[in-house]
Amino acid sequence: MLPRPQTKAKTALARAQMALAAGDLPGAEAILSRHLQRKPKDAEALALAGVIALQRGATGEAQRRLRRAAKLRPDDAALLTNLGIAEEAAGEPDAAVASLTRACALRPDFAQALYNLGILLRRLERPTEAAEALARASNLEPGHGKAKSALAGALLDAGRSDEALTAAEHALETSDGEDIRLTAGLAAKTLGRWKQAALHLEQAGQRPEALLELAHCRQEAGESTAAQTAYRAALALDPSLYAAAVKRLVSAAKGELPLRPAALRAWLLG
Repeated sequence: MLPRPQTKAKTALARAQMALAAGDLPGAEAILSRHLQRKPKDAEALALAGVIALQRGATGEAQRRLRRAAKLRPDDAALLTNLGIAEEAAGEPDAAVASLTRACALRPDFAQALYNLGILLRRLERPTEAAEALARASNLEPGHGKAKSALAGALLDAGRSDEALTAAEHALETSDGEDIRLTAGLAAKTLGRWKQAALHLEQAGQRPEALLELAHCRQEAGESTAAQTAYRAALALDPSLYAAAVKRLVSAAKGELPLRPAALRAWLLG
């Protein structure tokens, strides 16, 4: 049997996808624009045009196109996931949560939708819900390092430090990185495990917040000289952290430190 000839719609979509794969966004958009003038209700073309608009930062246009596509294909979980991403980028987080939640309901095994929902809920300071979504994403894709790392952060945000530390250490089994080291260090620090926290924070990069927490851990562990070195490194990178450094320094349980303002300043800054 001879193969069926491609329809014009399929040909247009194929050419747009080829242009997109080659990095030619304007070319892909031009093909889709011409096609949509003829077929304005082609959901697949609208969805692809929306993704392209999102890639070039036209969030409003992306949102409009993806919403039109979603009306035509309301049960397409991948389309709804892209719509949720566009809605968040366009400054409509509640609409984004609704779209991503719908995508997850349609496809409970869709790890990427769960991950995107979890990240958004964490940004919205809803850590318990974020942790639930991210845990499901991690279980579905054990190799999804970003999901595991984000899960640890969400658990820490929710005040579940023991679980956060466990999640962070599981994430470190498959991938390493400064963000997950920082999360592990903060979780261990919250639990009062100063030396364990310091080991993670030492690998969290030369970022002021990590160095500040490292200094505090060294101080609580009774390592005054190492604490001073870390405090000075943090303040050299970000002098605005001086008040935060003083707060940690004077509240620490260990270490004989100067408490007079001038002496304290000299100890911190050299």
